[in-house]
Amino acid sequence: MKESLPRAAGIEVLKRGAWVRQCQARPSCACLDLWRGKAHPLRPGQMGATCPPVRLSRDNLAMSRTFDPDDVLCRPLMANLATVGTDGAPRNAPVWFIWEDGAIWLLGSSDGSAVKHLQRDPRCAVEIVHFDNNAGILLHLGLRGAATIEPMSPDRFNRLLDKYLGPEASWNEWFIDNVAQIEHPDGRMIRLAPVSIFTNNVSFFRTGPDFAWPP
Repeated sequence: MKESLPRAAGIEVLKRGAWVRQCQARPSCACLDLWRGKAHPLRPGQMGATCPPVRLSRDNLAMSRTFDPDDVLCRPLMANLATVGTDGAPRNAPVWFIWEDGAIWLLGSSDGSAVKHLQRDPRCAVEIVHFDNNAGILLHLGLRGAATIEPMSPDRFNRLLDKYLGPEASWNEWFIDNVAQIEHPDGRMIRLAPVSIFTNNVSFFRTGPDFAWPP
């Protein structure tokens, strides 16, 4: 069941099993109450505060717990960018990302399909999953909002590459020259300052009812 709060609230609540929204309010926190369907808006660029853990009962056949989004955003994981195609159907693309200045930044190009879709319809969603089967960790982070297309920033691109490839001295020269092409004039950055953030910690499939995350 999906329940949309009033538009002014700037957030959607998914009342389905283990979905719990990451509460971000400062200084006090009116956490998402799954039973009453209450939530409060996330202001653009607001990140960092975490809520008390939330755990659903066995009666709901699901358990969930919030986590700090930085636990996922700081890792060199693949993000899934969902956009709206010309025919109105969803389109998905796996991309590298970096979180800076209250927004997630994704790589694109002026002739890329994701950029073209977003120029026509900026609505999008980004899903990132941290999954470690052996350790029993499964963290799901979702971000939603309207994206903007920004000029390529070589400095930001370099920081993104450092996140995924390590120190510049270890970068593969062929990859940088032929694929990354940091200075290419067609390079673009997709910027999403999310209006809603969802966290879902289901790190109990090996350790339940205890959580494997946080360690």
